[in-house]
Amino acid sequence: MRASVLEGPDPPRMIRGRRVVLTIVATVVAISAGVGATVPLLLPEIRGPQLVSVLALPPTPLGYALYGGLTTGALLGVGLVAVEAASRAE
Repeated sequence: MRASVLEGPDPPRMIRGRRVVLTIVATVVAISAGVGATVPLLLPEIRGPQLVSVLALPPTPLGYALYGGLTTGALLGVGLVAVEAASRAE
């Protein structure tokens, strides 16, 4: 597994690329869930979201947070799986 070295006044430390990417993905998913939770607060007349056009979620902050987090996680997850498959094909 490859790793990058950060240089500075402290001894070099190794940062694994996979961990950085997963941390960024988790942060983006958490942000999208947080933004989703604010939607029904700002637009109280909005209808509830539908997850994959099958599962109707309630028009509450929790429903929109689930929708935002799960949708973003699924989309980013598909991209990560594609990148992983491409890197193993080399």
